[in-house]
Amino acid sequence: MVNIGTNIQQGVRAGNDINLKISGDVGFEESDVEIQTEVEVLKQQIAMILYTRKHDVLGEPYLGANIEDLIYSLRSTEGLVENTVMEQIKLYCPASNRYTVQARVKFFKGNVRDIAVLDILIDNRYKFGLILK
Repeated sequence: MVNIGTNIQQGVRAGNDINLKISGDVGFEESDVEIQTEVEVLKQQIAMILYTRKHDVLGEPYLGANIEDLIYSLRSTEGLVENTVMEQIKLYCPASNRYTVQARVKFFKGNVRDIAVLDILIDNRYKFGLILK
């Protein structure tokens, strides 16, 4: 399960802060639908990769990080997840060529199953992440 939410207090993790700018998103404002900056475009491209499973896009069988399958695989490691996400970003996010993008993953012991925190850092200035549990 992926928790989604953009109203995160400073220093508290409660979901992800990717604002997809679509109706139903926590931070959605109808007057502000247009993407304004190249960093926002890059975030949209990364979000597309993270939420897409391989073979779901016709004509691009390798597009998608399979993030949930990857996180909950018994053989998965932090390095494997980070490398997979970065490979996808380099292949399918043209805007990433102009920025330094890093993916960091940490696993934590959960009550029912383990929890993974995936953080994406763009040029050491823009940070957003996902909590998968």
